[in-house]
Amino acid sequence: MTEQESNVWLMTPHAGEFLGVNHQTLKRRRDACGGYLEYGKHWRFKTESVNSPILWRVFFIQEEFEKRANQRLRELIERENAKKAQ
Repeated sequence: MTEQESNVWLMTPHAGEFLGVNHQTLKRRRDACGGYLEYGKHWRFKTESVNSPILWRVFFIQEEFEKRANQRLRELIERENAKKAQ
């Protein structure tokens, strides 16, 4: 990831479109809602107000989604291999 890419912050509708997920999915994945997307790293408010729109750091989020998908795939493969070994 380039420095320029790491500084791309998009508004919620555009971030959802870029990442291929519904904007509500992003909101549910925030740490403030019990998710794993961290404030300051993956998302932030546009202004100082908590009523401000949310901005999303899409390339960091994309990396997090990929990391979690790969982890899940490894777990499924391990589970299948364990079944075959029985």
